[in-house]
Formats: sequence, C-alpha cells, structure tokens
Amino acid sequence: MNNLKVLLLLLLAGTLCVFVACGDDDSSFSLPPNDSGDNNADNNNANNDISPNNNNANNNISPDNNNANNDNNDNNNLPGVDDLCLDPYIYIVEESTNAIWSFDPERGITEGLAALEKIGVPKCPTDDSPNSMTIDRERNAWINYGAIGKIYKVSLDTLECTETPYVSGGNVGFTPNISLSFSRDPSGQEDTLFISDHTGDDAYPPVPGKGVAALDHTSLAGTLLGDFSGELQGDRCELTGTGDGKLYGFFAKNPAVLAEINKTDGTTPSPIALQDGSEKVNAIVGGYAFAFWGGNFWFFTAPSDNPHNDNHMSTLTRYNPAAPEGQRLSIIIPDVGFVVVGAGVSTCAPIKID
Repeated sequence: MNNLKVLLLLLLAGTLCVFVACGDDDSSFSLPPNDSGDNNADNNNANNDISPNNNNANNNISPDNNNANNDNNDNNNLPGVDDLCLDPYIYIVEESTNAIWSFDPERGITEGLAALEKIGVPKCPTDDSPNSMTIDRERNAWINYGAIGKIYKVSLDTLECTETPYVSGGNVGFTPNISLSFSRDPSGQEDTLFISDHTGDDAYPPVPGKGVAALDHTSLAGTLLGDFSGELQGDRCELTGTGDGKLYGFFAKNPAVLAEINKTDGTTPSPIALQDGSEKVNAIVGGYAFAFWGGNFWFFTAPSDNPHNDNHMSTLTRYNPAAPEGQRLSIIIPDVGFVVVGAGVSTCAPIKID
C-alpha cells in the first residue's frame, strides 16, 4: 500500500474506535457531568432535578434525598430535622466553675461518668454563675446569667462569648433568672427562642412566675404567650424544645412535673408527675436542668435530700415515656460530681433512636 492509503485506513480505524470500541465496553470511561440543566429522570446529578430518586440534587425536597443542601431533608419524616444536622450530645453547664460539658446519652446508659467530657469555661465578661442554657443548630450555647439577667452566646468550638441584644426581663417583666430553649417553627425553616419566668429563684414564700414568652428572632424582644395552666399556674420550670416543634417544661416540684407547653398561649393541659415505682425526680430545691434526646427526657437534679449521693451533687435520671409503668425512670449517673444548672440540646438532636 502507498502512504496515502495507510493514512486513510488508520484514520478510519480511529473513527471506528471512537464510536464503537472505546465507549460502552470500557467501564472506566465516562462522559463529563451534564451542566446544561438536563432534567432527564435518570440524571442523578442534575442541579434542578426534583425527582424523588435523585440523591444528589441541590434542590430536591423529597424525603428520599440524602444529600439535599436545604433544611427540608428530614429525619423520621419530621420537618427541619435533617440527617446532616444530627447532634450526638446533650450539653450541660456546671454551677461552681461555669464550665460546659458534653454528655453522650448512648454511651451514658452503659458507661455512666465516662460519657461526660469537659469542653471548657466560656470566655464571657462576667463572674456571675450561669442559670440556664440552651443550644442552637450552629453549635452555640445560649447562657442566661441570672444575677445580671443577660444572655450570652458561646461557641462550643472556641468558647468565645458574644453578648446578645436580649434585655433583662425580656421586655415582658420577667425576672433576671429565666430558663430558655429553642423549638423548631412549624415551617421547619427556623427556630424560635422561648423563655420562662422565675427559673432559679428559690425565694420563700415563692413568687408566682409569669409563664412563657417567645423572643423575636433578631431583637430578642419578648412576646408574652401566657401563664401555665391548671396545677402549674404561677410555677417555674426549665425548658427544652425539639426538632419536631414541641416545647416542654420541667417544673420545680417534689415530685417534679413534666408538661408539654402550648406555644400559642403557654397552657399545660397534660402534666405528668415524675414518680414511677420506687423512683421519683425531686426538683423542689437545688440545681435542676433537663433536655430531650432520642425519645427520652434526661433530668439533672441536686436536691438537699438526694438519696443517690450525700454531697448534694447532681444526679442524672432518664425518663422513658414508652417504657412499661414502673420502669420509666432509671438512674443513669447517681453522682455527676458537680451541680448542673443548665442543660440543652439543639433542635438537631434525634427525636428517636431506632
């Protein structure tokens, strides 16, 4: 053959390779990502695909979307509780040193004190003791220092402290001592910070509290929702909120009382006395705090007549509402080693554990 014919044959073979042999039969070969907005149902990388089977779409709001970059991807089919935001810990703050600790509930059931880990002391410009604490979805602790009535925001990563615009009393006449917790809004897009009056005030005779208020997302000015109802009217409590939009109060009684709080008017129609079998939770005096995590409530109490330790330190008790009667209360840590005055989880915390 002459050189021209050889060249033509080589070009023809190369062309056949491109269209036949070098494509479908070579699994290592792939086309570049399609950036043209192709909405083909089989395209799992399309930026605008809203197919329920698209696992990588940036805008997918399907419950099956495991990588959606928005807050609509949910856990347990609950609005705003997304898999990317699950927080594995309860956070607590101690009275004497102001230090923040993390507590791993899953480890705590079997390992007790080993599930506690000290994070450190917040770098806040106050020597006052903390009174109550909650956690937001960005790993910040919001701490009320009762003597001055302020709320500081503390990074759990750096312990840097920022004063919030909250004014003592919340613009609704509350005492400087408050309890506080975030609860997810009905839209599932934002959290609202709630406060309750009179937490931490052990005055005798007791001064009636004024109930619960919701704080504006920006100014943190309060709007009074109303007093608690029934036997809890005028009482004081700690608060905990959840990712499915609930708000609960832990009321300072003996036995203590747990009640869901209506986020519209502050009423408490279904209180539960925390006494089950031989166990009860006593929150009438001393430091008390609680948090909801994984379907259970976790109570830290330090009454003067604590039957679980003789040094007036906090005891951690778990309440499992799904357990059989007589088995709902269990002592997880008899002696925490210090007095816990604030506990909190973010609304990222799991609603239940499978």
